[in-house]
This record gives sequence, structure tokens and C-alpha cells, in this order.
Amino acid sequence: MLEKQIDYCNFLNDIKKYISDVKTINIEDFKLNETIKTIKETELVVPVIGAFSAGKSSLLNSFLGKSYLSVAVTPETALATELRYNSSEYIEAIKNDGSSEKFQIEDVQKIKDRASEFKYAKYYINNTTLKNIEPLILVDMPGFESPLDLHNKAILEYIERGVYFIVLQSVEDGNITKSMIRELENINTFGRKFSFFLSKTNLKPQSQVNEIANLVKEQLNDYFDIDSDITLVDNNGGNSLNAIILTINPDGLIEDLYLSNLKDLFLDIKQTINTSISALNNDKEKNNDIIKELKKSIENLERERDSMISDVQNRYGSRSVNNIVEEVGRMLSNNIQELAQAYKVGGQGYLTTTINEMVKNSLSNSIQNAMLDINKEIVTSFTIQLNSIDNAISNTMLSEDAIKNISQNVNDLYKDAGKILFDLRRWGNTGISAVLGSVIGFTVPVVGPIVGIIVALMPNILSSLFGVSQQNQEAQQFEQIKNAILTQVIPQVKREIRNKIPVIFNEQIQNMIKSISDNFKEKISQQVNALEATQEEINAKKIDIEATIAKYKNIIEKISALANKVLYKG
Repeated sequence: MLEKQIDYCNFLNDIKKYISDVKTINIEDFKLNETIKTIKETELVVPVIGAFSAGKSSLLNSFLGKSYLSVAVTPETALATELRYNSSEYIEAIKNDGSSEKFQIEDVQKIKDRASEFKYAKYYINNTTLKNIEPLILVDMPGFESPLDLHNKAILEYIERGVYFIVLQSVEDGNITKSMIRELENINTFGRKFSFFLSKTNLKPQSQVNEIANLVKEQLNDYFDIDSDITLVDNNGGNSLNAIILTINPDGLIEDLYLSNLKDLFLDIKQTINTSISALNNDKEKNNDIIKELKKSIENLERERDSMISDVQNRYGSRSVNNIVEEVGRMLSNNIQELAQAYKVGGQGYLTTTINEMVKNSLSNSIQNAMLDINKEIVTSFTIQLNSIDNAISNTMLSEDAIKNISQNVNDLYKDAGKILFDLRRWGNTGISAVLGSVIGFTVPVVGPIVGIIVALMPNILSSLFGVSQQNQEAQQFEQIKNAILTQVIPQVKREIRNKIPVIFNEQIQNMIKSISDNFKEKISQQVNALEATQEEINAKKIDIEATIAKYKNIIEKISALANKVLYKG
């Protein structure tokens, strides 16, 4: 494990040890063991992306010092390939249902022949270079020209799983292509960072390479406000790739993944102990009143949740779906020149690819923005419910700190979801609150199916549009092509999205409502459980109140000192 993983796991184990002496709280409420397991098993996936001919496999082979990856793969057989160190070499191909099939390392052709059956592959290689970069896992991604179903599945899979991207653009392209810009916008939308490589520099004179490199730097600055060097590589760029990878700080990535979540967890534990201290200072009647009000707040949250879910289409769906559809339409219309040129140059296939890229990019942005807005509305609505708790507890420590912290912590999670790097599947059921706010976890399940629907329907749309031979299609006048795309293709794409997106989109909103509600409920329940357990101890006369308060305050001091050392240092 990395130093940061060790620090965090040790921190959580120490927390467990300290709070085990607080008899009135249930350690299981905080799911510390699951969190430790998640941190230990964290994988830092670094996809290598680029066009089909950008030289990704050649670069990775140079990095490995051996030609493990075929450079003769056709677009139809391309498959995302994870490179993992292992003393025994073999390939594990992952199917769409999550099951896997094992192959010998030399059975690459068998996997290529069955590429459509698999989601991605894991190459386990006995390679010192791979071992040296652990826990980073490089992924050779399908090129942009791969069949749309393969490319869509791969890019959406790794936009979720990837924590950093290596981007290749061939110097032969002369600049960053529009296709690449759209892919970078997707990466940027989901809060990922990347390093940019200009490949195949051996194919042009150095003076031209320098001119293209300067143009690429200007484009990165203009589009993404990035002012960093790009890496120039020829057909033997392994050392250059290794140098860039060594600049990636795995401990920093682990910190990005977990630090804010662990701070929230620490504050939850500290507040729950404070709740027990507060209960020890109260009489029985006051504790019962507080418990009653907190349970009432949970009931209110559940009623609000059920109301939101039953009214999800009217409250959120119609407005958001219309905005999403119109945004897709604007994206396509604003790029009509490129679409028409794509059809003129490459016919239906190239036009389908270009429309797919634009739709995917527009959906990713517009759906994430919609989800962020809806997140904010849901959290605000639930917070209002909490703030309505009766004044009977308004002057207690619980009301002043716990309720405020519950609302603020949850709100913080949802307002900046672009920084969250792992989705729900990565965390499992750890209960770490930030995961529940991952807009990525709710956005991708909408983007994937809708893009798939559009891609499947595109041949029919184009066939009904042109209805003539390929030769005749290419002979169409440019303005006629533009007009046909504007008046027939774009309206049909919008119509299909409008017909298909509500069910998928509303399902994700419902999941989001449940997640946020559960988050609030879990935090309130932690306080209720502590209050009830404390009052039971008082009733049974098992507690020396003054001694216990002193003991709990001492534990808070210890875990606070520990948190300052591990979580708040620097």
C-alpha cells in the first residue's frame, strides 16, 4: 500500500480503538471496517486515449520494453486493455455481465476475434516497469474510430474509473482535432486531469513539430485554461511516458479520493460522542423530547422523500429533459458545418461517429449540470425539514452543532460533485457520504443508454434521409447536405432523445433522492442511537455521570489530536 493508504487505515483503526470505550455509540454505524477495506483495495486507473492511429499501443510497448500489445489491431477488434503486474502472465477478459474468461498471454487473436463479447481485458504481465508504477494501472483504450458501441462502452467505463488520463494526438493531425477536443471536454466535465502527448514526431521535420506543438499549447490554453508543457514522443517514447507517470503523485490521488470523506467521518464520530455528553447533562425528560423531535424529523424527511419521488416528473423531469434535448439540438446545429463536411468526406459512417461524439459530449455536460441543480434543490428541501425541528431542542448542543453540521456537510458534498473521483460501485456500501453525492454515479447511467439508442437508430435516420447510393450521396451539394441534416437528422435525434430519456433520467433522479434522504437519515439516526443508548445507561444506573463525561471528553481530545496529525496537517 501507499504511505497515504497506510496512514488512513491506521487512523481508522486507531479511531476504532478509541471509540470502543464509548459504550453509548455503535461502531458499526460508521462502517469503519468497510472503509478500511475500500482504501486498501483502491486502484488508480490511468487510461491512455487517442485516435485509432495515434500510437497508443506503440507507446505502451516502448514503455514496457516488449511488444505485448498488438499494433495491428483493427478498429473492429479494439478493446480497452488494463496493464497489470503479476508474476504469472495471462489475460482476463471481462464480459458485459461482469463475468470473466481467462486466456493465455499468447491468445490475443482469440480475444480480438471475440472483441464484441467483452467489456475490457486485463493483461497480467511479469514486467518490472509495471511493478514500479503500482498502484497506477495503465489502460490502452480503443481509438476514436473503433465501432461506436465499443468506444462508448470503454470511454464511459473509464470516465468513471479513471483518476488521470494520458492523451495522445498524432503530429500528423497538425493540431488538436475537434474529435479530441470533445473527448477532453468529457474528461474535463467529470473533473479528471490529463497529460498531453504529441506522438509520431519522427514523421515530420523538427521545425514543423515545434510549430504544431506551439499551436497545441495555445489550443489547450484557449479551450481548457491549461498552461503546461506537452510531451513530444516518436515511435520509441517509453522513457518519456515513464517520466510523466513518475510526476503523477499516487499519494496525492489517494488524498483527493479520501481526505474530505475522512474528515466528514471524523466530525460525525466527534459529534456523536458530544451528543452522548449532552445527554448525560440533560434530564430524562429533555432527552426524550430531543429523541422524539429527531425521530419526527426523520419521518418528515421520509414524507418529503416520498413526495419528491411520486412527483419527480413534474418537479424535476419535464423541465430538465427539455433543457437537455434543446442543448443537444443547439450543439448539433452550431456545428452543422462540421457535420456536413463529415458526411461529404466519410459518408454515413463518419457522420454517425461525429454525431455520436457531439451527442455524448452535450449529454454529459447538460445532464451533469441538471443533476447538480437537482441535487441542490433536494438538499435544500431536506435541510428545511431539519430546520423545522421544534424549539424544544433549539438551545441544546445537539441542535446548535449536530443539526447544523448534518445540513452543511451534506450540502457541501453535493455542491462540488465534480471533484469526486469514484462512483458508487467503487465504494460499495461503505456509507461514506461523499459517494452518495457523486453526480458521475448518476450521470453516466443516463448518458450511456441514450447514446446507445441514438447510435442504433442512426443508420435508419440517415437511410431515410438520403435514400440513395453512396456515390449519389457524395455528389450532393454541400448546402443541400447541411439543409438535410438541419431539417431531418437533427429533429429526429432530438425526438428520439425526448422519447427515450425521461424514463432513464427520472429513474436516476429517484435514486438521487433516495441517496440524499438516506444520507440525512443516517446522520440523524446516529444521534438518536447515541441519545437512546445513553439514556438507557442512565436509567440502569450503570454510569457515573461525571466520570463518564470526563472520559468521553478525553476520548474526543485523543481522536481530535489524531485527526489533526493525519487529516488536518499542513
